[in-house]
Amino acid sequence: MSFCDLLDEAGRAGIAGGAGGLQVPRVADIPRAVIPSLELPFELTPPPEHSPSRMDFLLAEMQRRFGGHTVKYSREEFLREEEDRKERSQELENGWGLESNPAWEKFGFRGAVAKLLYERGAELVERGQQREGRSLMRKAVRFANCARLARSGTCARYPLEHKFFIPQGCEVIFCRECAHRARQALFVAYFQVIRNAVLEFAGEWEAYDALHRVLADTRTELRFRAEAENSLRELWARVGGQLRKQGWVLARINFTIWSDGSEITPERVKKMNGAVRSTMQTSIGKARGYGMLFMDEVGFETRGHIRERKAGGLNLHAHGLYFGPYLDWERTRDLWMRETEKRFPQVSRGFWVQAVRGLKSDPEGAIRHALNHMLKYVSKPPAVTAARLTSLIAAFNTAKRVHSLGLFYGKKPKREKRDCPCPKCRSIGIASTISFQGDVLPNGGCIPRLASIEELRAQGYQPLYGDGRTSNFGDVVREYTDGDSP
Repeated sequence: MSFCDLLDEAGRAGIAGGAGGLQVPRVADIPRAVIPSLELPFELTPPPEHSPSRMDFLLAEMQRRFGGHTVKYSREEFLREEEDRKERSQELENGWGLESNPAWEKFGFRGAVAKLLYERGAELVERGQQREGRSLMRKAVRFANCARLARSGTCARYPLEHKFFIPQGCEVIFCRECAHRARQALFVAYFQVIRNAVLEFAGEWEAYDALHRVLADTRTELRFRAEAENSLRELWARVGGQLRKQGWVLARINFTIWSDGSEITPERVKKMNGAVRSTMQTSIGKARGYGMLFMDEVGFETRGHIRERKAGGLNLHAHGLYFGPYLDWERTRDLWMRETEKRFPQVSRGFWVQAVRGLKSDPEGAIRHALNHMLKYVSKPPAVTAARLTSLIAAFNTAKRVHSLGLFYGKKPKREKRDCPCPKCRSIGIASTISFQGDVLPNGGCIPRLASIEELRAQGYQPLYGDGRTSNFGDVVREYTDGDSP
């Protein structure tokens, strides 16, 4: 007898259980699935001749995430399309010639700088330096339109009352509108780098991190917060004693190269940076035996406290902040002279170093003051004429301006993505964030909505900035002035 027959018989007989019997349905009463018949006979398809490659998988994944379809070209078709694209691009650039484009004059001083910068880029493109030339041309357009467009956003709690905009900067070097934001970002990033390096050298990083977590937690009681603050002061006192015992210092340091007044070039900037690295490496002897942060700087165009200047303000130099063992000034100066003699036509003797006061008694305050003093040169305007400012922007076109060495190298924290608090709600003790308007991409990115600042002001939007002071980097509302300054 099969299992189905047993179930059928048990259903007819019934199964006693408790006060009554449990009736099991017959197998014939159980509904069964009906498999439809196939109109066409089922046939196995042969496997593909070639298995999908990695490129096929990547293309399929891109289509799934971003949509669209894949178009494959042969080599001849691709070359033909590329030639057509270059011809169209050349026709477009010829149609937008500088002589027939009067837009530069509408931007005042910025327009004059942008026009000269665009002309330099066009000359480099004609000489075959496509990458450098097009980079200058793009910077010219961004420089002319700096702080004219903005990203708009509204408060999550009061979207009709709290409306703000953040001006879209150009991020071009020596731009005064973007310099304050760049100085703020550099201070926030490298203050953590230098502070952590000092704490790790003294062996107090773990204790500091634990105390910092207690103070950062808003749920901490007042008595525990007071104890944590006292422990933090004692910790910094121990750090100062350890620095005094090991003989390490925090010092301001300057390097200057000789200049005959000729125009600064990217090659000269890179050579000076290389000379600074070689000098410090040879002077200390260990790549990780010190930490240094320095930035390139040029003199001001007009005359200052010096009556006669041979270089006319084009003296290239570097301001640095050094953390490490005691530095022998005479030996380091001789090394600097030797390195500049290798790279430049004339030897340079410009080397200066001075210890930062208060490091032993108040290490955190000394770091904050010294770093703020060094980064003030980021926001210092170096030129008053369009020609000089254009020359300086072109000189740093392919060269970095801020450099880190030794213990500070590679320690700059990455930019964190976090919500922007509403300043009006925060001032009255309400937690709220600002939602910026734009189009969200499938991969999580966003294309911000850019609009004219005049239009946003007419709609009731207010500017949102960082206040620029080292004591408070919160976002505050301040008045925005649209001038013709660089």
